[in-house]
Amino acid sequence: MHCLKTGYLTSGKISQKAGRWASRLLSLTLISLAFPAATQEAGSVEAANTHSSATEQRVLEEVLVTANHRVQNVQNIASGIRVLDGEALEKSGVSGMDDYIFKVPGLDLIDSGMEKKIAIRGIGNVAGGISAGGSASPIGLYLNDTPIQGNGVLPDLTLYDLERIEVLKGPQGTLYGEGAQGGAIKMLLAKADPAEFTIKGEATSGRTKFADEPNRSQALAANIPLGDSWAVRLVGSRRVNAGYIDFPNRGTMDENKAENTMSRLHLDGSIRSDLQLSAMLLHQQQSLDQFPQVQKEDGDLRNRNGEPQFSEMDFKLAALTLDLDLSFAQLTSSTSAFSNDRQALGRAPFIGALTFIFLNPIFGSNVEETPGPGNEWTETDNLQYSIAQEIRLVSIQESWIDWVGGVFYRKRKNEFNYIADNDMSDEPPPIGPGIYEFKGYEAFKQIAGFGEVTLDLPWDLELNAGVRIFRETAELVGQGWGRGPLYPLLVLGSGSTEGTPGERSFDITTTEVTPKVSLSWFIDDFRMLYLLAAEGVRSGGTNPNALATTVTPLFEPDTLRTYELGAKTQWLDGRLTANLALFYNDWTDLQVFTTQVASIGPVPTAMAVVLNVGRAVSRGAELEFEALPYEGLTIGLQLSMLDGEIVEGDSSGVVADGAALPQTPKLSYAASLRYDALHWSIFGATPFVSIDTQRTGDRVYSPPSTIASPEMEGFQLYGVMAGFTHESWDLSFGVRNLTDERPELGANLVEMATKTIGPPRTWTARIAFRY
Repeated sequence: MHCLKTGYLTSGKISQKAGRWASRLLSLTLISLAFPAATQEAGSVEAANTHSSATEQRVLEEVLVTANHRVQNVQNIASGIRVLDGEALEKSGVSGMDDYIFKVPGLDLIDSGMEKKIAIRGIGNVAGGISAGGSASPIGLYLNDTPIQGNGVLPDLTLYDLERIEVLKGPQGTLYGEGAQGGAIKMLLAKADPAEFTIKGEATSGRTKFADEPNRSQALAANIPLGDSWAVRLVGSRRVNAGYIDFPNRGTMDENKAENTMSRLHLDGSIRSDLQLSAMLLHQQQSLDQFPQVQKEDGDLRNRNGEPQFSEMDFKLAALTLDLDLSFAQLTSSTSAFSNDRQALGRAPFIGALTFIFLNPIFGSNVEETPGPGNEWTETDNLQYSIAQEIRLVSIQESWIDWVGGVFYRKRKNEFNYIADNDMSDEPPPIGPGIYEFKGYEAFKQIAGFGEVTLDLPWDLELNAGVRIFRETAELVGQGWGRGPLYPLLVLGSGSTEGTPGERSFDITTTEVTPKVSLSWFIDDFRMLYLLAAEGVRSGGTNPNALATTVTPLFEPDTLRTYELGAKTQWLDGRLTANLALFYNDWTDLQVFTTQVASIGPVPTAMAVVLNVGRAVSRGAELEFEALPYEGLTIGLQLSMLDGEIVEGDSSGVVADGAALPQTPKLSYAASLRYDALHWSIFGATPFVSIDTQRTGDRVYSPPSTIASPEMEGFQLYGVMAGFTHESWDLSFGVRNLTDERPELGANLVEMATKTIGPPRTWTARIAFRY
């Protein structure tokens, strides 16, 4: 098999306006690839005898990944991947999604306070929510081999003692299934090691501007051998981030405080020489008081609403992996089960929204914002649990052919209770204040078979082809109740004093095939070109308001087809990595929120509903540079240019043709510089300084429509850190959001003046030890 020396990686996006520039970059890359003798050989072979041994060692570290279920150099893989090193993330204070997503251009995060949505290359969940139903995330989220995404909220896990994060861009349906339609984020945790006893820990303390309390965290990881073949690893952490938003109408200051505790147990060892076992238990709890949302016209970091808001999550996971060496292949059994118990209470100005929804079918009126009165809220209780089993066989013998095949089974259930109300009493009477309540469950069952083969061909070509066949059934069972002004209508329409037609159930079955094929040309040991075509499918689902209305209860699968051209190269004897990728996404039968004329009892009205509205595209270019100009200095730059639109909107005209695709910033980039003064020593420690910046352009939260157009301004963040690193300890001091920006991370679909805001300038001191 081919072996490039080292490197991180990039994938690409191109704004239509930047097409010429991206084409020139590709042309220059191809020209340099076509004349390796004039670049690599002339620059290295002729001067090889004059290079010192120190110079020869100054190469970028090789980056190995398991994206294809085998250990590979990231530069050998024919797709866009970005790898984030766990130790580097740990030292920079990264804890959750908010910290690392924007370090990868082409990725975007939306945070509404009650939920988070991730998009890769403009492919995100434009129709999901924390209540029942709605689309599942098209981005796969994996903890080791365990898929932890689904309908509802993505769990935001604390990642202390992490090996790395692999961000896989583009459809990963062949190996990772329908949950990875637009890509996957794979978090790989450190395993227990029987070789030696080790312990490490850290403590941080800091201050966010305007916060009355400090931020603080503690973490500890201990690796304990149990004989020659077994070991356990115990990991725990706690983090408290102080609030920075004032709520004058509640009489509170800095109320959006967040707390997070995590504990893990790993058991790893050999049952016999050819059979390895790896087991893990994880428990994480999160809580958030009030959401970091503001109305900028009311002043800096101020929220005028008076409703109490909170979000709580209790996530538990158990996983067991067995690896059996069959000499010609490795047989892996991966079994996992998790539960995600989620409660959230948030402001939802539905009275103003319902006023518009009732009038819109009659008058066809368009409004930019429909503010409602105070004391309007929604409460959501979700209990999601899942079991998954995968059995796969991966070839391990050196050969001109590599292959992987397997079967996958998953069963998950989401129990929900969703209430929209305008009275804070615990038990509003059926004819008193209130709007509606849904209660029931969603159940999903999936079975799949998959296979992939890689062939070494003549002329330094490599062909990879794969396919996955899956079948998933989704079922919605439950009831809907009307309250307040809707109660008489539902009683009249249903003939029931409960104001509900009784329990209803709907189901949909998806059977799909997702193919993938790529061709790579290894020009030499330092340069590779590839072409990729892949398909991803997201299953159909259910609309929960069909429990109490006559809206369409089901929506169909949507399909993403991606075409990608890329180059992965290294120069200057491995001290410079330069990668480029261009891609085009064609997304058909797109699942989005729109409206449909239905009835509540005998009264016709327009209702929010998820439907397959048509077609969307995104296209772009991504570039990546990583350089080690001289010993101790590392420079990185990743750039994404992206353009996306919904080219065919819905039939009702709510989502218009040409509407912007959500979470698609035209330009995003990340740059970093780190210098370790390797020739200096203070008390045996090496001084270092690092500087980084991330830029995310303007984007929208949801498709601009006749109902809403929630735009979010772009932002740029800077970070600086300096300190000392020693073989057994670290000491550092840093600042994030150096210029004190107000990054917009989310918006409200009805009250569009309400924005979710990231933390202002934050100072942090960190001390860590290793033994």
